[in-house]
Amino acid sequence: MQKQIEKHESLADRWEFLIKPVPEYYLSAIEHGQVTGTAILSQAAHFDYKSADKICAGLRVHGYPAAMVTTILGEPVTEAILRGESPTPADDLPKTSADVDHIPAREFKKRMLTDPKFRARVNELEPQAMNR
Repeated sequence: MQKQIEKHESLADRWEFLIKPVPEYYLSAIEHGQVTGTAILSQAAHFDYKSADKICAGLRVHGYPAAMVTTILGEPVTEAILRGESPTPADDLPKTSADVDHIPAREFKKRMLTDPKFRARVNELEPQAMNR
């Protein structure tokens, strides 16, 4: 029987995080004080965020100053990721007011509320829309 994820469970509670003790490897195990790593994401040990963060703190004290928590895709974990916000790349921002007009209303509203860079770009383009 598969465990259902409760609605109030946050991303930080799921086992969707990896530990990167050094830039080129992910943690696969710590056994008898020996840290072993792998370059292959699927072979890395998976953790919930709080456990991964605690382990990273211990690794930093024991000779791995660059230890960090990453997503299962290998990206460093940011506050936005923990809040469940999906990052918006800078090149995904509208370049003209016509681009803004082509964004579905639901997406536009969500991005205006959650993405300060998007909101700033729309405000920059507003005079352009008024001149049309």
